[in-house]
Amino acid sequence: MECPESLRPRLLSLYSDLSRQTGYLAYDLNDFDGAWYYYEQARNAAHEAQNNVLAAHPLPDEPLGDLGTKAAHRH
Repeated sequence: MECPESLRPRLLSLYSDLSRQTGYLAYDLNDFDGAWYYYEQARNAAHEAQNNVLAAHPLPDEPLGDLGTKAAHRH
């Protein structure tokens, strides 16, 4: 289903923000794979929406590299 082009950036920004919040929850639950997935979703949606504010802060306080390391060590 398509949405009006004028609405698309707003919906993508909302999706980005919700994905970021879901990533925070996953991170707090030590679900680093889930957190990584949702942070990537947040970043990609923010870029697609051309929302530089959201694109600049979808990650937790810890650097993404550390999160990726934690996710890799869980397997």
